[in-house]
Order: sequence, then structure tokens, then C-alpha cells
Amino acid sequence: MPILPARRRGVVFLLLAVLACGHSESFVPTVPIVAPLDPIADMQLTFNADQDYWPSWTEDGRGVLYAFTDPIDPQHRCIGLLAPEGGTQLWHMCHSAAIYADSTSSFGAYALGSDGRLIYTEAIGRALSGIPIPVQVAPVETTLWLADSARPFNRTPLLVFPLHVDGIAISWLSDIAWTGPNTFMALAQQMIVQPHCPATPLSLAPICEYSDTVFGSGDAQDVGAVVRGTIAAGIATLHVIAGTGGATGYSLAEHDATIVFTRKDENVIYKVPAAGGVAVLAGPPNSSLLPGFQLLGIACRLSTCILSVDSVTFVRTGVSRRNAELRGGNRELWGISLASGDASLIARYPAVVSSMAISSSGDLVVQVDGGWGHLQTFAGSNPSDLRLLRGIVK
Repeated sequence: MPILPARRRGVVFLLLAVLACGHSESFVPTVPIVAPLDPIADMQLTFNADQDYWPSWTEDGRGVLYAFTDPIDPQHRCIGLLAPEGGTQLWHMCHSAAIYADSTSSFGAYALGSDGRLIYTEAIGRALSGIPIPVQVAPVETTLWLADSARPFNRTPLLVFPLHVDGIAISWLSDIAWTGPNTFMALAQQMIVQPHCPATPLSLAPICEYSDTVFGSGDAQDVGAVVRGTIAAGIATLHVIAGTGGATGYSLAEHDATIVFTRKDENVIYKVPAAGGVAVLAGPPNSSLLPGFQLLGIACRLSTCILSVDSVTFVRTGVSRRNAELRGGNRELWGISLASGDASLIARYPAVVSSMAISSSGDLVVQVDGGWGHLQTFAGSNPSDLRLLRGIVK
């Protein structure tokens, strides 16, 4: 398993189908209805023996982008494109050239415009001296690229990480989404690599098989924010959107007028004007969501947001790092009305439900099992797949 991220994640991340909503549609102050889950409407889209994760609708809403572990060369994490009903991949990009044989690679966030513009982040890790792939310490190259999806490796580097933006240290972007011909939004956070070194029955010493990548799940210095990006003359500039500090996941809502976001260690959601401002409470979930539950994913359409919920504990693994681990508990999808704050249970799963995205028609695509949104990329070796829930938001 390569160490580099695809989330939330994370948890990540991008991811936001809400941007597939037409920007020209008039505002109608109607509270959408969250439909009860019909088992027939819950359809598995992917069947990977390893990991499929971080789904995102294309800008035109006619396809689902997602990250997946290359089944032939699992040290690489790739991007695939599916029709909404699933089936054979329509398109994919992955590092298969011989030059990457001694490396791990990951495309961790991506957005495909209706005109074929592809923006994506890529992290590359190199083998350490005397230690074979896939064991790594940290990526040595992390880049934000712009390309035509027809020629994804004929590309322009927009940014190189790490960097500081408005006083916030950023080493990774997730949940990228186009907001205009030359503008985008993303979740900006620090990436922390945690070794995954399970002890084996034949050895008292742990053997490091791969590393987990954690987004914003450490202490205060690891928090992130939602940023707005502008592309001009082949360079991207980022600005933090005021009021979104500490965000671990976000989505546009209310016809792109509002940013709704989650924060670590809190089981409520916040909203702020899309242009920035003061964050306000947007709607506490049902009282059954007790302290200790984390919101592992968020996706909104109009005035309704869908949340994935699970019980998470943090285990300190160093002086300033905490590793997120799932506890036994609810693994649920909830719908919340931004107008009233009311919450309703949509579905329960036997496995973790994390990153997700809603189409303009109200269909929800989610990652099930394997890990969770932006708290940590993977919880273990369980495979994860994508499922489509039709007509969740009416």
C-alpha cells in the first residue's frame, strides 16, 4: 500500500458534486426533502479488492471521478472516471512509466470541468536508501497541476507544496472543485505521514508495510481552512476564506452562496458566506450523536447537507501527533436541513461511510469501508468501494 493520499477524508477531501449544480439557475428558497433510503436505490459502483475512494462528480454531472489503488502496481494511486451507473472505466490516469518504478505516486484531489480542464494534485515519494517501496517517510514532490483530460500528463505546474497562505501552513490540497473558468475551491491542510507497522505472529518487532496519511488530525498546528484559488498566466494563487479555519471537510450549499464545513472533534456543522465572514452554527445533528462522534464527510445540495458519522478516538503516537482510530459505534448517514437545523437518519452501514458527493439531480455517491475522509486516509487493510444512492436529496 503506498503511503500517499488519494480522503476524508480524510477523510478527502476532491470531491464536491455540489459544483455540478448550474450556476445560472435562479434561487428558489425551497428546503429539499431527504428521502428515506430505498435498498433498491443503493447500488455498488466499484468492486476493487483493494481501495476505491474519494468520489467526485464531474462539473457536468455526467461522470464520477474517483481514486483507486492500481491493482497491478499497488504502489501507485490513480484517478478513474465512471458513468453514474457504474460499469467499465471511461478514462483513467496512472503512473505506469518505468521512471516511476522506484516511487510511490498518488493523485489526491481532482476536478474535471465540462470543457475537459483537469486540475489535480500529485504527490511523489522516492524509495529510501536500503528500504524498498512501499515504505516511505514523506512525499518529496507535491504539485498542483492543470491539464487537458485528453492529455493529462501534458500539464502546467500551478503550485508546489509546502507553502504558507495567509499565515496558514499548507502541504496538501483536497476536495478541489471548479467555481469558474479560472477559479476553484479546495480544502487546504497539512499532510502528516504516520507509519503503519503492525506486529506479526512470527516476529516481536513490527514490520512496516505502508504508511497512513493523516489530514488535520493532529494538534492545533495541523488545522486547515477552505481556500479559493485563481489561475492566471499559468500560476495559481490561493487565499484563505475567512471564517473557515479548522475545517476538516466542506461543501458549497444554498446555490453556492454558502460554505458549510466540519471541524475536528465537533459533531456540529458551521456555515459562512462563500465570500468569507463569520462562521455560525448551521445545524446540530440529532441529540443521539453524542460527544466522541466525528463527522467524516459532508456534501450539500441547496439547503440540505448529508453527513457521514462514526465514533472515533485519537491515540497519541508522538509528541505532537495523534492518530485517529475507529471505535465500535454508529456508521450512519444523516441529512440536515440548513433552514431548520433538523436532522434525520438516512441509513446505517456495517462499515465506515466517509467521503461523498451529491449530483445536481440529488444522487449521492459515497465511499464505504477501507478508511475515512480527512481524519485519516486509511484505517487498515479493508477494501473500500463506491456506492450510489439515487434521489437522496429531492
